[in-house]
Amino acid sequence: MDINPHTMSTLEAEVARLQNCLAELEQAINEQPAYEDDVQAIFDNVNDAMVIHLCDQTGTILEVNQKMLELFCIERALAMSGSLRDLVSPDYPDEDMAMIFRQTIAGEFSRFRWRARRPLDQTEFEAEWTLRRVTFRQQPCILATVHDISQRHLFDQAILKHSTLLRGFLDHCPASMFVRDTQGRFIVINHFYANLLKHTPDEIIGKTPYDIMPADAADLFLANDRQVLETGQVVQREEDTSLGIFSAIKFPIYDEHGQIAAVGGISLDISKQKHAEADYIALQQQVIDTQQAALHELSTPLLPISDNVVVMPLIGTIDSQRAQMVLETLLEGVARYQADLAILDITGVQVVDTQVADALMRTARAVRLLGAGVMLTGIQPQIAQTLVHLGVDLSGIMMKASLQEGIAYALSEAQDLKRKA
Repeated sequence: MDINPHTMSTLEAEVARLQNCLAELEQAINEQPAYEDDVQAIFDNVNDAMVIHLCDQTGTILEVNQKMLELFCIERALAMSGSLRDLVSPDYPDEDMAMIFRQTIAGEFSRFRWRARRPLDQTEFEAEWTLRRVTFRQQPCILATVHDISQRHLFDQAILKHSTLLRGFLDHCPASMFVRDTQGRFIVINHFYANLLKHTPDEIIGKTPYDIMPADAADLFLANDRQVLETGQVVQREEDTSLGIFSAIKFPIYDEHGQIAAVGGISLDISKQKHAEADYIALQQQVIDTQQAALHELSTPLLPISDNVVVMPLIGTIDSQRAQMVLETLLEGVARYQADLAILDITGVQVVDTQVADALMRTARAVRLLGAGVMLTGIQPQIAQTLVHLGVDLSGIMMKASLQEGIAYALSEAQDLKRKA
């Protein structure tokens, strides 16, 4: 059969094209292992542990990377002959795993915590699993990424323990403890303080003192807060408010940039102590007043020896205060007993100076103004010399050597007055 030259040319061109396509396919087939090797190399060098498995009941493993083998301490052959079930704690039911697999294949992104298990020694560790759908070898599969969070879990537990201890410390401390931000809003408060304010901590957080307490208390508390914010110094104050009297210490709290972010405070309600202290001071003053009254009576004793005669024996040093007490006591006694004669005995006074002499003279003049006479007894020789040397005018004052003579004279005069009457 003769073939048209044009047709022959067309056929030859088609054959050449098919030969080129075949050559490209052969080249692609030859390069495929190298491509797969590149993909495997990337897969193995990913820093996360990864496993690709089927979405069947147990998660039959199709591929794992080197990080997964290292994490689970197994050889590749053992991993490839097993399933995801072998890598998870038996505490998790198969049906739960199957349900998560189905959700992942359906397109849901899954992240959760499962305890992972090493097949060889059966040791378990806390792990975070991330599951997502992928296409592998032309079929839908699941790519699971595993993170060992054992250390993080231990850290989280330590943080939780620390937080629990701190919360327990705050809530069981018998003192008011709080943190307020720079706007005066509570961001931390313990139960003791909240109970004092008759609120729960949750009701107080985010509020200012003006929202939950009398204005006088809020004014004082926030004024002291401002001093801390302005100076950056610790402030210790007694805060006397309608809520009570508090001994408070406040201090700045700094953020990560070294700026004051809040004010912390600890305060004790010292109202009872203050009231008890005031009562003690009042009682102490009563004792002092009683003692002073007793000393007054002892230092200036006034003795009525007849209907119209009183005696005041003086002992010891006479200063200005005691001289005033002598004057007051003697005038009160003369008026009370309606005495005609007041005897001042200075036998026990060892020193008489200008001040004492002046006090005696003023007393004598005052008694005479009440219509009574004054007798001075018990003047010692050295005191007599002092009085003369000082030029003291003793006119109008009767003198007797001793108290005994003075009393005898006064009683004798009283008897004479009775007889004449």
